[in-house]
Amino acid sequence: MNTMAIASTTYASQTNISISSSQRAQNFAALQNAVQAGDLATARGAYAKFWQDVASQDGPA
Repeated sequence: MNTMAIASTTYASQTNISISSSQRAQNFAALQNAVQAGDLATARGAYAKFWQDVASQDGPA
């Protein structure tokens, strides 16, 4: 494998991780806002989404 292929593969993996991290951060913020607002139904949904993201995240290649 040449250097360019390795760099492209590494970059793609890092990009997917940062997108996943961003989505997790947004879902966590939604959970936090719902809890602070006392909205239990929305908090439950946000909690489930947050943990779905965590569970489905792939580790570094």
